[in-house]
Amino acid sequence: MIYLTRRLVESAKRSPILLTGSSGYLGTELSEQLRLAGVEFTGVDREPGSPPEGRLLNLADEGPVRALFEAVCPRTVIHSGTHSALAYRDDFIGTFKEDLLAVSNILQALAGDPAARLVFFSSSYVYSGLDSVHPVDEGTAPNPSHNFGVAKLFFEQFVLRNHPNSVVFRLSSVFGHGVQRHPNAIANMVAECRTNGRLTVWGEGKRRMQYVFLEDVVLGILEAITLPPGLYNLGGVDYTSVASTAGQIARFFGAEVEFLSDKREGDTVPFMQTEKLCSSAPEYRSNPLTTALGTYLSKIPR
Repeated sequence: MIYLTRRLVESAKRSPILLTGSSGYLGTELSEQLRLAGVEFTGVDREPGSPPEGRLLNLADEGPVRALFEAVCPRTVIHSGTHSALAYRDDFIGTFKEDLLAVSNILQALAGDPAARLVFFSSSYVYSGLDSVHPVDEGTAPNPSHNFGVAKLFFEQFVLRNHPNSVVFRLSSVFGHGVQRHPNAIANMVAECRTNGRLTVWGEGKRRMQYVFLEDVVLGILEAITLPPGLYNLGGVDYTSVASTAGQIARFFGAEVEFLSDKREGDTVPFMQTEKLCSSAPEYRSNPLTTALGTYLSKIPR
């Protein structure tokens, strides 16, 4: 089902799109919505999808990337072909090196086209290391304690310094239907309920999370075609405890929740305020978590 608005579709049709990571989590959902809306785009990924999506291309290979840009001449480049937080945790140096080559090749390909729009995805992990008592906005000075946040903070400045006509989204934890190549908190909860009939939560479940629905992220991505360049927080409107979210999922499946008091809860990242995005794109709004989670769960067989 298509959920793109007519305004966003018309905007996308006027701005030929190159989508990297087209077979990944964000890329697959965005590809599907663009196809349903009749928007032509070019998708690339270094791994084939199922079914295969777009062209196979390793963004770390400078020559093929340059040839692609010369052939496609995109007006909007949506770069979602990056590594996950888990990859940065396990292999910081190797992961950073691959992402740096990919971003560098994209920036070099755009060097002669300053009017092209680049959309890049950072993460709420840039705010890791700050206390979770106070909300943060784009003006808050980051102090990342996580490898992923350290890398993303570098890439934000690297992108904006070299291609000022860029929109950089700091994403909170995304959930929704899609091709998930890496662990996903809500998807993992659903899988445990369906498999075991119960849901385990580490500690007391007091850790707070800011989830954002995949559909809302896709809408935000297409708003980026016409947004003023710069940094934007892109997250949900709620800051909810893991226990609360687990409870809603468990009730849906009729499962029990078990709290593992001997397990340490994960770190809490501060709540990101999204007023800048909402004021710059007046028609954009994120769904409340209970509503979005209800929509997500309703499409899952019990």
